[in-house]
Amino acid sequence: MFASKMMMDNKVHISDGTTGGMPSAKSNKNHLFGHAIGEDLVRRYFSRSLDKKDKVGLPAFGMQALCLPPERRVFKLCFLCELMAVIAGLVMFFSAYLLRFDATSTFGIMGAFFANVSLMCNLTGILQCLFMGFKLSAGKGSVYEAVDVLQGVGQTFMLVIFGANASGMSYMFYSLDLTTDDYLRWANLGFFATMFCYSYVFIIWYFNSYEPLVAWHVWSWTYELFKPMFVISWLRMGRVPTRERAAAQLEYFLTDLPDDVMAILKADGNV
Repeated sequence: MFASKMMMDNKVHISDGTTGGMPSAKSNKNHLFGHAIGEDLVRRYFSRSLDKKDKVGLPAFGMQALCLPPERRVFKLCFLCELMAVIAGLVMFFSAYLLRFDATSTFGIMGAFFANVSLMCNLTGILQCLFMGFKLSAGKGSVYEAVDVLQGVGQTFMLVIFGANASGMSYMFYSLDLTTDDYLRWANLGFFATMFCYSYVFIIWYFNSYEPLVAWHVWSWTYELFKPMFVISWLRMGRVPTRERAAAQLEYFLTDLPDDVMAILKADGNV
């Protein structure tokens, strides 16, 4: 049921109002399938209707780059890919150090499991950054190339986050396995829990609260997975509904969009 819900949420909504599958290349003037998908995502992200069926999901992480001129857009996206790759690489080496194939205790086995999860998440994220960086460096910086990359940025971002979390869990179990003193064990566990919670409070306070449009466009499974973060953001911003705050941010973006993005929106009558 969960997988079916994800598949339903991930459907691309075609600009003519129909849903299901991907936009047809025949409906696009340039007859390029990738361009049709890109234009569809741009229209849905910058749509003033903020209809729930038009949510773009994980590609919303980074869609603000479309508000920049093409020459700056490429630089920002390359920097984002490089940043994710560097962080993933550093965490991956830490996870590799924690990975023990000879673990026999419960804490040791759990630590090895989370170390393996972290290593694979970060390694996959690095490879994805490689291909996204190649796409950006080999292209012209058009809105279509940017949207092609943005469709993968959100997934890579989530992989790096999950990899970092798994690395922290691995370190916690590794510490509990090697610590012999019960008081020190509880102290380590308490400090880890405190820092883990603080890291998410930091994200809520300085990122989620100020990005309502991203929060509005996330898919239902993402919202349910991180629901406490969205609820705390709502409380921090004076209990103003996310849709209302997203509409205000959207109007701010629409006041100064690059010509290539505006051309897509004007062609569909969204602006």
